[in-house]
Amino acid sequence: MISKKTEIIPVAKILMEVPLEIFKNLPVYNHPLFLQLVAPNKSFYAKATNSKGQSAFYPFAGQNLILKWRVFQIAFCQKFQAFSLNGEPQPEHWQIWFNFLREKAIRCQWPIGILPENVSEVFGKAEIKTNQILNLDSDFDSLISNWKPNRKSALNKSKTLIVRQQNHADFMKGLKVSVANASINRWKPSEKEIKIAEKISTSDFFKNDLLRFSVFENEDTLNSVLLLKWAGRFHYLFSFSSEQGLKKEALTKFFLHFLKTQSNQKMLFDFEGSNIPGIQNFFTSLGALSENYTVLKNQ
Repeated sequence: MISKKTEIIPVAKILMEVPLEIFKNLPVYNHPLFLQLVAPNKSFYAKATNSKGQSAFYPFAGQNLILKWRVFQIAFCQKFQAFSLNGEPQPEHWQIWFNFLREKAIRCQWPIGILPENVSEVFGKAEIKTNQILNLDSDFDSLISNWKPNRKSALNKSKTLIVRQQNHADFMKGLKVSVANASINRWKPSEKEIKIAEKISTSDFFKNDLLRFSVFENEDTLNSVLLLKWAGRFHYLFSFSSEQGLKKEALTKFFLHFLKTQSNQKMLFDFEGSNIPGIQNFFTSLGALSENYTVLKNQ
Protein backbone atom coordinates (compact mmCIF):
# COMPACT_ATOMS: atom_id res chain seq x y z
CA MET A 1 0.00 0.00 0.00
CA ILE A 2 1.25 3.47 -0.84
CA SER A 3 1.56 5.64 2.25
CA LYS A 4 -0.53 8.78 2.46
CA LYS A 5 1.68 11.86 2.38
CA THR A 6 2.03 15.55 1.57
CA GLU A 7 4.90 16.88 -0.53
CA ILE A 8 5.59 20.62 -0.76
CA ILE A 9 6.53 21.86 -4.24
CA PRO A 10 7.82 25.43 -4.78
CA VAL A 11 5.89 27.42 -7.36
CA ALA A 12 8.93 27.53 -9.67
CA LYS A 13 8.94 23.71 -9.93
CA ILE A 14 5.23 22.90 -10.23
CA LEU A 15 5.29 22.65 -14.03
CA MET A 16 7.47 19.56 -13.65
CA GLU A 17 4.43 17.92 -11.99
CA VAL A 18 1.45 19.63 -13.62
CA PRO A 19 1.04 20.57 -17.32
CA LEU A 20 0.50 24.30 -17.90
CA GLU A 21 -2.72 23.46 -19.77
CA ILE A 22 -4.36 22.36 -16.51
CA PHE A 23 -4.32 25.92 -15.14
CA LYS A 24 -6.19 27.63 -17.98
CA ASN A 25 -9.66 26.99 -16.46
CA LEU A 26 -8.63 27.40 -12.83
CA PRO A 27 -8.75 30.74 -10.96
CA VAL A 28 -5.85 32.95 -11.98
CA TYR A 29 -4.59 32.87 -8.37
CA ASN A 30 -3.77 29.18 -8.88
CA HIS A 31 -1.60 29.86 -11.90
CA PRO A 32 2.12 29.32 -11.22
CA LEU A 33 3.16 32.17 -13.52
CA PHE A 34 0.80 34.54 -11.70
CA LEU A 35 2.06 33.39 -8.30
CA GLN A 36 5.64 33.89 -9.44
CA LEU A 37 4.75 37.53 -10.09
CA VAL A 38 3.01 38.24 -6.79
CA ALA A 39 4.93 36.04 -4.31
CA PRO A 40 7.82 34.18 -5.99
CA ASN A 41 9.45 32.93 -2.77
CA LYS A 42 6.30 32.41 -0.74
CA SER A 43 4.06 30.40 -3.08
CA PHE A 44 3.84 26.62 -2.96
CA TYR A 45 1.69 23.65 -3.95
CA ALA A 46 0.99 20.89 -1.45
CA LYS A 47 0.81 17.60 -3.32
CA ALA A 48 -1.43 15.24 -1.33
CA THR A 49 -1.07 11.61 -2.41
CA ASN A 50 -3.65 9.12 -1.18
CA SER A 51 -3.39 5.40 -0.48
CA LYS A 52 -4.11 4.60 -4.17
CA GLY A 53 -1.23 6.73 -5.39
CA GLN A 54 -3.55 9.46 -6.74
CA SER A 55 -2.54 13.07 -6.15
CA ALA A 56 -4.33 16.38 -5.62
CA PHE A 57 -2.75 19.82 -5.37
CA TYR A 58 -3.41 22.61 -2.86
CA PRO A 59 -1.90 26.02 -3.70
CA PHE A 60 -0.95 28.12 -0.71
CA ALA A 61 1.22 31.02 0.39
CA GLY A 62 3.56 30.32 3.23
CA GLN A 63 6.92 30.47 4.92
CA ASN A 64 8.96 27.43 5.90
CA LEU A 65 10.06 27.80 9.51
CA ILE A 66 12.10 24.53 9.37
CA LEU A 67 9.88 22.41 11.61
CA LYS A 68 6.65 24.32 11.03
CA TRP A 69 4.98 26.35 8.30
CA ARG A 70 3.29 29.73 8.53
CA VAL A 71 0.41 29.79 6.05
CA PHE A 72 -1.09 33.18 5.15
CA GLN A 73 -3.06 35.19 2.62
CA ILE A 74 -1.18 37.37 0.15
CA ALA A 75 -2.06 40.50 -1.81
CA PHE A 76 -3.59 39.97 -5.28
CA CYS A 77 -4.72 36.41 -4.39
CA GLN A 78 -8.27 36.28 -3.13
CA LYS A 79 -8.78 32.51 -2.92
CA PHE A 80 -7.27 29.25 -4.11
CA GLN A 81 -8.85 26.12 -5.54
CA ALA A 82 -7.72 22.55 -4.97
CA PHE A 83 -7.33 20.50 -8.15
CA SER A 84 -6.32 17.08 -9.43
CA LEU A 85 -5.05 15.76 -12.76
CA ASN A 86 -7.94 13.28 -12.91
CA GLY A 87 -11.19 14.60 -11.55
CA GLU A 88 -11.93 16.44 -8.33
CA PRO A 89 -9.81 15.91 -5.20
CA GLN A 90 -11.25 13.12 -3.08
CA PRO A 91 -12.16 13.26 0.65
CA GLU A 92 -8.96 11.38 1.46
CA HIS A 93 -6.91 14.09 -0.27
CA TRP A 94 -8.60 16.74 1.84
CA GLN A 95 -7.93 14.84 5.04
CA ILE A 96 -4.24 14.54 4.09
CA TRP A 97 -4.09 18.30 3.48
CA PHE A 98 -5.91 19.07 6.72
CA ASN A 99 -3.55 16.75 8.62
CA PHE A 100 -0.59 18.62 7.18
CA LEU A 101 -2.06 21.96 8.30
CA ARG A 102 -2.89 20.56 11.72
CA GLU A 103 0.53 19.03 12.30
CA LYS A 104 2.84 21.41 10.43
CA ALA A 105 1.17 24.81 10.18
CA ILE A 106 1.14 27.58 12.74
CA ARG A 107 -0.81 30.83 12.34
CA CYS A 108 -2.64 29.29 9.42
CA GLN A 109 -4.94 31.33 7.17
CA TRP A 110 -5.82 29.52 3.93
CA PRO A 111 -8.50 30.95 1.58
CA ILE A 112 -10.59 28.54 -0.50
CA GLY A 113 -13.58 29.25 -2.74
CA ILE A 114 -16.12 26.78 -1.36
CA LEU A 115 -15.37 23.68 0.66
CA PRO A 116 -16.72 20.60 -1.15
CA GLU A 117 -19.77 18.97 0.42
CA ASN A 118 -18.05 15.60 0.73
CA VAL A 119 -15.45 16.95 3.15
CA SER A 120 -16.71 15.89 6.55
CA GLU A 121 -14.04 17.50 8.72
CA VAL A 122 -13.17 21.18 8.62
CA PHE A 123 -9.72 22.19 9.76
CA GLY A 124 -9.74 24.84 12.46
CA LYS A 125 -12.15 27.77 12.13
CA ALA A 126 -14.01 28.33 8.88
CA GLU A 127 -14.55 32.08 8.40
CA ILE A 128 -16.97 33.15 5.68
CA LYS A 129 -15.93 36.18 3.65
CA THR A 130 -17.77 38.00 0.91
CA ASN A 131 -16.82 38.79 -2.66
CA GLN A 132 -18.81 40.96 -5.05
CA ILE A 133 -19.41 40.09 -8.71
CA LEU A 134 -21.27 41.72 -11.59
CA ASN A 135 -22.67 39.71 -14.48
CA LEU A 136 -21.94 41.58 -17.74
CA ASP A 137 -24.33 39.45 -19.84
CA SER A 138 -26.83 42.31 -20.25
CA ASP A 139 -27.02 45.50 -22.29
CA PHE A 140 -25.63 48.77 -20.95
CA ASP A 141 -29.01 50.30 -20.03
CA SER A 142 -29.96 47.20 -18.01
CA LEU A 143 -26.68 47.24 -16.12
CA ILE A 144 -26.98 50.95 -15.29
CA SER A 145 -30.58 50.47 -14.16
CA ASN A 146 -29.21 48.34 -11.30
CA TRP A 147 -27.11 51.19 -9.95
CA LYS A 148 -28.35 52.68 -6.70
CA PRO A 149 -29.49 56.33 -6.78
CA ASN A 150 -26.40 57.59 -4.93
CA ARG A 151 -24.12 56.03 -7.57
CA LYS A 152 -26.09 57.55 -10.45
CA SER A 153 -26.05 60.98 -8.80
CA ALA A 154 -22.26 60.68 -8.31
CA LEU A 155 -21.87 60.89 -12.09
CA ASN A 156 -22.74 64.60 -11.92
CA LYS A 157 -19.36 65.22 -10.27
CA SER A 158 -17.45 63.38 -13.00
CA LYS A 159 -18.99 64.81 -16.17
CA THR A 160 -15.80 66.53 -17.28
CA LEU A 161 -13.52 63.53 -16.65
CA ILE A 162 -12.08 61.35 -19.42
CA VAL A 163 -11.27 57.61 -19.30
CA ARG A 164 -8.44 56.19 -21.39
CA GLN A 165 -6.99 52.72 -21.83
CA GLN A 166 -3.21 52.98 -21.53
CA ASN A 167 0.08 51.25 -22.19
CA HIS A 168 2.22 50.12 -19.28
CA ALA A 169 4.62 53.08 -19.17
CA ASP A 170 1.94 55.78 -19.16
CA PHE A 171 -0.23 53.85 -16.70
CA MET A 172 2.58 53.42 -14.16
CA LYS A 173 3.77 57.01 -14.54
CA GLY A 174 0.34 58.41 -13.67
CA LEU A 175 -0.15 55.94 -10.83
CA LYS A 176 3.18 56.73 -9.19
CA VAL A 177 2.56 60.47 -9.36
CA SER A 178 -0.87 60.01 -7.73
CA VAL A 179 0.55 57.88 -4.93
CA ALA A 180 3.50 60.21 -4.33
CA ASN A 181 1.14 63.18 -3.96
CA ALA A 182 -1.35 61.37 -1.72
CA SER A 183 -1.93 62.65 1.79
CA ILE A 184 -0.12 60.77 4.56
CA ASN A 185 -3.45 60.53 6.40
CA ARG A 186 -5.16 58.22 3.91
CA TRP A 187 -4.64 54.72 2.59
CA LYS A 188 -2.28 54.28 -0.31
CA PRO A 189 -0.58 51.20 -1.74
CA SER A 190 2.75 50.19 -0.30
CA GLU A 191 5.93 50.17 -2.36
CA LYS A 192 5.68 46.38 -2.46
CA GLU A 193 2.11 46.46 -3.82
CA ILE A 194 3.10 48.96 -6.52
CA LYS A 195 6.03 46.77 -7.54
CA ILE A 196 3.74 43.74 -7.80
CA ALA A 197 1.25 45.71 -9.91
CA GLU A 198 4.17 46.77 -12.11
CA LYS A 199 5.35 43.16 -12.54
CA ILE A 200 1.86 42.02 -13.49
CA SER A 201 1.47 44.94 -15.90
CA THR A 202 4.70 44.00 -17.72
CA SER A 203 4.06 40.24 -17.78
CA ASP A 204 4.73 38.63 -21.16
CA PHE A 205 2.48 35.66 -20.39
CA PHE A 206 -0.57 37.73 -19.35
CA LYS A 207 0.02 40.70 -21.66
CA ASN A 208 -2.91 39.94 -23.98
CA ASP A 209 -5.27 39.69 -21.02
CA LEU A 210 -4.31 42.90 -19.20
CA LEU A 211 -6.35 46.10 -19.31
CA ARG A 212 -4.98 49.34 -17.85
CA PHE A 213 -7.29 52.34 -17.43
CA SER A 214 -6.75 55.84 -16.11
CA VAL A 215 -9.28 58.58 -15.45
CA PHE A 216 -8.14 62.13 -16.20
CA GLU A 217 -9.05 65.69 -15.41
CA ASN A 218 -7.24 67.61 -18.13
CA GLU A 219 -3.92 65.69 -18.05
CA ASP A 220 -3.93 64.90 -14.33
CA THR A 221 -4.43 61.23 -13.41
CA LEU A 222 -7.26 60.96 -10.89
CA ASN A 223 -7.71 57.19 -10.88
CA SER A 224 -5.79 54.10 -12.07
CA VAL A 225 -7.32 50.63 -12.57
CA LEU A 226 -5.54 47.39 -13.49
CA LEU A 227 -7.70 44.50 -14.72
CA LEU A 228 -6.86 40.94 -15.76
CA LYS A 229 -9.22 39.03 -18.04
CA TRP A 230 -9.06 35.34 -17.16
CA ALA A 231 -11.32 32.27 -17.37
CA GLY A 232 -14.58 34.19 -17.80
CA ARG A 233 -13.82 36.99 -15.34
CA PHE A 234 -12.42 40.50 -15.33
CA HIS A 235 -10.34 40.55 -12.14
CA TYR A 236 -10.18 43.94 -10.44
CA LEU A 237 -6.57 43.58 -9.34
CA PHE A 238 -5.63 47.12 -8.44
CA SER A 239 -7.17 50.58 -8.14
CA PHE A 240 -6.10 53.88 -6.66
CA SER A 241 -7.71 57.32 -6.67
CA SER A 242 -6.07 60.63 -5.83
CA GLU A 243 -7.77 63.05 -3.41
CA GLN A 244 -9.18 64.94 -6.38
CA GLY A 245 -10.25 61.61 -7.87
CA LEU A 246 -12.26 60.83 -4.74
CA LYS A 247 -13.91 64.26 -4.79
CA LYS A 248 -14.73 63.99 -8.49
CA GLU A 249 -15.97 60.36 -8.30
CA ALA A 250 -13.35 59.24 -10.83
CA LEU A 251 -13.88 55.55 -10.05
CA THR A 252 -17.61 55.87 -10.75
CA LYS A 253 -16.68 57.44 -14.11
CA PHE A 254 -14.41 54.45 -14.83
CA PHE A 255 -17.24 51.98 -14.21
CA LEU A 256 -19.59 53.97 -16.47
CA HIS A 257 -16.99 53.77 -19.26
CA PHE A 258 -16.27 50.10 -18.61
CA LEU A 259 -19.91 49.05 -18.76
CA LYS A 260 -20.44 51.04 -21.97
CA THR A 261 -17.59 49.16 -23.65
CA GLN A 262 -17.83 45.71 -22.05
CA SER A 263 -21.56 45.03 -21.66
CA ASN A 264 -23.28 42.12 -23.44
CA GLN A 265 -20.44 39.72 -22.70
CA LYS A 266 -20.66 36.30 -21.09
CA MET A 267 -18.22 37.50 -18.45
CA LEU A 268 -18.24 38.36 -14.77
CA PHE A 269 -16.61 41.41 -13.24
CA ASP A 270 -14.88 40.15 -10.11
CA PHE A 271 -14.41 42.96 -7.59
CA GLU A 272 -11.92 40.84 -5.63
CA GLY A 273 -14.19 41.18 -2.63
CA SER A 274 -14.23 43.18 0.55
CA ASN A 275 -15.86 42.88 3.96
CA ILE A 276 -14.99 46.52 4.72
CA PRO A 277 -18.46 48.13 4.85
CA GLY A 278 -17.65 51.31 2.87
CA ILE A 279 -15.94 49.42 0.03
CA GLN A 280 -18.58 46.69 -0.02
CA ASN A 281 -21.32 49.33 -0.17
CA PHE A 282 -19.61 51.01 -3.14
CA PHE A 283 -19.43 47.74 -5.06
CA THR A 284 -23.05 46.82 -4.34
CA SER A 285 -24.16 50.33 -5.35
CA LEU A 286 -22.97 49.39 -8.85
CA GLY A 287 -25.37 46.46 -8.93
CA ALA A 288 -22.83 43.87 -7.79
CA LEU A 289 -24.07 40.69 -6.13
CA SER A 290 -22.35 38.88 -3.29
CA GLU A 291 -20.76 35.44 -3.33
CA ASN A 292 -19.14 33.81 -0.33
CA TYR A 293 -15.80 32.12 0.08
CA THR A 294 -14.10 30.45 3.02
CA VAL A 295 -10.90 31.19 4.90
CA LEU A 296 -9.68 28.35 7.11
CA LYS A 297 -7.84 29.55 10.19
CA ASN A 298 -5.87 28.04 13.02
CA GLN A 299 -4.32 30.88 15.01
